[in-house]
Amino acid sequence: MNLKLIFNFILSDWRSGELQLLLVALAIAVGTVSTITLTVDRLQKAMTKEASVFLGADRSINSRLPIPDQFVQEAIDRGITTSSMIIFNSMVLSAKDNNRSQLASVKAVEGNYPLRGKLRVADAPFGPTRETTEIPAPGEIWLNSRLLYTLDVELGDTVEVGYAPLTVTGIIEAEPDRGFSMLDISPRVLMRMADIEATQVIQPGSQLDYRLLLVNDDESVFRGLYQAIEDDLQGYRWRNVRDADERVGRALGRAESFFLIGGSMAVLLAGVAIALSANRYARRHFDHVGILKTLGARPRAILWGCLGLLLTIGLVGIVAGLIAGGAIHFGLVWYLTEQVLTTVEEVPPASLQPVLTGLATGLICLFAFALPPFLDLIGVSPLRVIRRDFKRGGVSAVVTYACAIVGSLGLLIWYSKSWEFTLWLILGIVVVTVGFGTVAIFLLRGGRIVGMQAGSLWRLAFSGLQRRNVENTGQIVVFSVVIMLLMILYLVRSSLVDEWQAQLPDDTPNHVFLNISQAQHEDVSQFIDQYTSDGDLAAFYDGRVVSVNGQPVREYQNANRPAPAPPLSSRRQLTWSVDIPDNNEVIEGEWWSESTDEKLVSVESDYARAWRLGIGDTLTFRVRGETFDVKISSIRALEWGESAQFNFFYVFSPGVFDDIPSSYRAMLYVPDEHRDELSQLIARNPTMTVIDVDSVIKQVQSVIDRVTMAVEWILILVLTSGALVLLASIQASRDSRIKEHALLRSMGGTKKLILGSLTAEFLLLGLMAGIVAIAGAELSLYLIEEKILEFDYAIRPEIWIAGFLLGGGIVASVGYLSTRKLVLLPPVTILRDAG
Repeated sequence: MNLKLIFNFILSDWRSGELQLLLVALAIAVGTVSTITLTVDRLQKAMTKEASVFLGADRSINSRLPIPDQFVQEAIDRGITTSSMIIFNSMVLSAKDNNRSQLASVKAVEGNYPLRGKLRVADAPFGPTRETTEIPAPGEIWLNSRLLYTLDVELGDTVEVGYAPLTVTGIIEAEPDRGFSMLDISPRVLMRMADIEATQVIQPGSQLDYRLLLVNDDESVFRGLYQAIEDDLQGYRWRNVRDADERVGRALGRAESFFLIGGSMAVLLAGVAIALSANRYARRHFDHVGILKTLGARPRAILWGCLGLLLTIGLVGIVAGLIAGGAIHFGLVWYLTEQVLTTVEEVPPASLQPVLTGLATGLICLFAFALPPFLDLIGVSPLRVIRRDFKRGGVSAVVTYACAIVGSLGLLIWYSKSWEFTLWLILGIVVVTVGFGTVAIFLLRGGRIVGMQAGSLWRLAFSGLQRRNVENTGQIVVFSVVIMLLMILYLVRSSLVDEWQAQLPDDTPNHVFLNISQAQHEDVSQFIDQYTSDGDLAAFYDGRVVSVNGQPVREYQNANRPAPAPPLSSRRQLTWSVDIPDNNEVIEGEWWSESTDEKLVSVESDYARAWRLGIGDTLTFRVRGETFDVKISSIRALEWGESAQFNFFYVFSPGVFDDIPSSYRAMLYVPDEHRDELSQLIARNPTMTVIDVDSVIKQVQSVIDRVTMAVEWILILVLTSGALVLLASIQASRDSRIKEHALLRSMGGTKKLILGSLTAEFLLLGLMAGIVAIAGAELSLYLIEEKILEFDYAIRPEIWIAGFLLGGGIVASVGYLSTRKLVLLPPVTILRDAG
């Protein structure tokens, strides 16, 4: 078969519309995958870049040891921008009143700090803040608002850090890389690295935190740097943006898991759509090939003609898909930049990987999913011209399925770069397909009994299902898999968004109050009642366990040493409570009553399990020189870091600490309109520590909002792939249905009856597919949420209704729209075209 004949075939098929579905399927498949991979690639880079403000850089190297010059030079040689800093605790003294001093956390930085993000400064203590990229000049220092009150200094006054006198020229409220830690509660001071020597704080044995910040838009540069210095990193910590904030790291990790799942589904759906379209295209050309063989065409010529035809279709479809995917992705990125990633100055460019993925998708889909049906044309007998009972030839079903599985493996491995993920996904699909097929057969057989008792329209629909039971079983499997995947993706997205929003509600505490004395308790309590919506003062005690069931704690530790766990003998923060703290759940034992006079304690579950502590055990504590025994009455489960509240290993019953003085702490949400009252409270209680974490919370919320929107758009793109598969599957079976109903019309059947029976048949197929999809979705959601996203799985009754609505409604609608026009054609036209 020469090129001219192939071109004539293509031109003829295009004019008749035969080629359009396959070309569109291939173009949409490649375009969808290209759009998703290009958009995800750039969104991930943009979100990582935005989240990098929590680190102040893209990477950092931290240590108690000075950063070696070798590390700095290696980074500079690779084009990485660097900035060094030193953080240490030091007393800051007021030059005008030496009796005024305060322990502060001093950060000394170079001139290009910060590399990512901006500083938040104020023009007056606790006043409105603004962003800036400027830092103090040499000889100058910026103080936190609390320090201005404590030291009784103003802008322009002089303070001393070590031996260095420095002029106060600014008020620093937040840095992008500070984050929040209960171990870092000292007020911040910002100064220049050039002034460090004058302070003379760097002495042998000094506790200093050295950091080297690194910035570059190319991730491969960091991989190269890490490999170059990996052997010398002992004693140094290599950090990325996920290490900077636990919630941001968890959000980014789960979003990437969602992107991986969604993209993989898009790849598989694209392959299915192309396979269905290619199979229909090949079947409709059996007669053409039969005629060519009667005219003397050899199988070898037919083979090369099929390959030439396939490559030509593939080239056009892939190029069209890549162009469309690129154009759509640019539009999406522009929209997301304008509406979502508003704090990212420029979305990083995409790498070549997404383009290669789109190209690979087209090529693998062609040869794994489209080639086997085309090779069936080789086995067409010349007798096909006069006989319609064509049987499969050329390629066995085993080879066809093997090609599909190998192609799927290749696509998923290329996309996910994970053998384990790919094998589990393929295994799941095989199991689901076999299981769905079995259930579909039983549903069709059950429908046969129901159909015998139905009216004429429904009886016609049920009889159509029975005549094409093998084909309909396949369609139910395809429909149910598509519906299942779409439900899974939507529900996983909902779980992600709900979990992220639950982490940071609108009234998340934005101020932490520490070191509240008994004398200050009433003043702070009144502030809470008047100016905050919710909040309690929690009593804090510092103590430790000295014995377990009468056995000294160190002996007990040596006899019951577990896998790595916090030491039992270490000092712990303790508290008491009448009620079970929020975000805590008693999983063993019972919580005490308010009127109890026993000395009881509740222990955190993981800690209790690690040290083999159980209900009824007696622990002896020493708190401020006082020693007392308590009995374990309950074991509590809690999620560390999941909520903005204080968490404890030990919570005691009321009355245990009655004779022991305490300090108090609180985490409160203070609205912006009450910041003046907060400033007055701090001024009245200068020894109390108040930490403003509002900027940190807003940064975290900003990143989570952007990740959420990105997930929404990926869902929309994958839904598009699902709709394509549904259309291709319905189109693949359209010919036989239309031919049957053309015969019925020629025998007197009305258009209303035929169109109604077709719609009813698709509705029944959709409902059956919905039933199967519901079971598959529940099982898959359990595995994804429990094993991949680490959520607590819960059965969702709403998806049972959604499964029926999606199955029946969508399949019936698409089936009706795709066959409506053909039913309106004269029967003679349809029968003549069908041969």
